[in-house]
Amino acid sequence: MNGRSILVLSLLLSLSACERMFFPDPIQDNKYSNFDLLWRTIDEKYGLFDVKDVDWQTVYDTCRPKLASIHSEVALFDLMASMLDLLRDGHTNLISGFDIGRHWNWYLNRPPNFNRELVERNYLGTGHRITGPFAHNWLRDSVGYVYYSSFSGNFSTPQLDLILYNYREAKGLILDVRDNGGGFLGNARSIAGHFSKHERVAFFEQAKSGPKADDFTSPQAVTVEPEGIQYKGNVVVLTNRSCYSATNSFAAMLQDLPQVTLMGDTTGGGGGLPIYGELPNGWTFRYSATRTFTPDGHSLEVGIPPDIAMDLDSAQLLQGKDSYIEAAIDHLQ
Repeated sequence: MNGRSILVLSLLLSLSACERMFFPDPIQDNKYSNFDLLWRTIDEKYGLFDVKDVDWQTVYDTCRPKLASIHSEVALFDLMASMLDLLRDGHTNLISGFDIGRHWNWYLNRPPNFNRELVERNYLGTGHRITGPFAHNWLRDSVGYVYYSSFSGNFSTPQLDLILYNYREAKGLILDVRDNGGGFLGNARSIAGHFSKHERVAFFEQAKSGPKADDFTSPQAVTVEPEGIQYKGNVVVLTNRSCYSATNSFAAMLQDLPQVTLMGDTTGGGGGLPIYGELPNGWTFRYSATRTFTPDGHSLEVGIPPDIAMDLDSAQLLQGKDSYIEAAIDHLQ
């Protein structure tokens, strides 16, 4: 069992007796009990206060008095969702039958830096191949291009081997994960393994283990191991701010490889493992119960910066060109 499996198992075991942990005594279903339970759970179990710079007690002192003027479910939801929004965490949400509280400013306040239709029409073209969840084709100057839209898209090792073998003589490979919002970390590790010649530590994870601010489990190493065909050429990974969660972790897995260049915008973060809970009124919520950091101490929650930072060139867009892809081709020459 690897380090992440142990970490996840410990979290699941700690959360298996939901009623016992969340509801030690019968709690009346009203606005105060719902608010207090949500605030207390975050206070004791949220794993990223160290990077959020949020005084959670002040949040309580500011928000709870507002309950006196709350007289509808919608108003209660809005207050509690706005409280969670202060954490600036895309993995932390309040969920009801009529709405989902969410913090999306981690990418909405940045340029999109991706035009999928342009890429499909002018780079992938009508003759591109679709192998599992990967769309790929040859670009000019003998450069290979692979687009992967979601780490929820499962694939087999032979499928990925086939793609990499196809571009074995290329001058380099562009791996485009822009607008990839995440998915399964195992898929990220598998792809990264095709560019890793030896086992190495990508990052460490710690789970919140108690109510105190410094109550965390010992760091568990998340490693990347060689897998399948090893691509030997140079690789450019294209990222934008909408690269989140598992995609953010994927960038961290590749950033220290000498043959890999990250190009584009800083990824969106999402470095905490989300865990779910339930309130007395039936609403559910989730929150980041872990913290993740690279061997040099960089928190994945704030995103992975590129080696070459850039935004899409609007003038080139008008010409039907993606300046990210054009720059990546030039870089691989």
